[in-house]
Amino acid sequence: GGSDAAIETAARQYRAADNMPDRMAALAGLNRTRSPYRKEALDGFRRRYEGDALVLDKWLALEATAPTPETLGRVRELMRDPAF
Repeated sequence: GGSDAAIETAARQYRAADNMPDRMAALAGLNRTRSPYRKEALDGFRRRYEGDALVLDKWLALEATAPTPETLGRVRELMRDPAF
């Protein structure tokens, strides 16, 4: 979902964010799309907060609630991730 303009805006906001809450808000918007920016942002978020278990819980929750047909398979994959 999401218009191209909204997706572009969320991607820009994610890249420009200088703190975790702003980054998380933009990521939540991207998570509702099937845009390539979604995966790029989720992967970047995972790397950035690798050492913070509480923040990675938020990342896992986003991954698990993505409204895409691939979500169940992704959750199964993430169950093998050390953050899980």
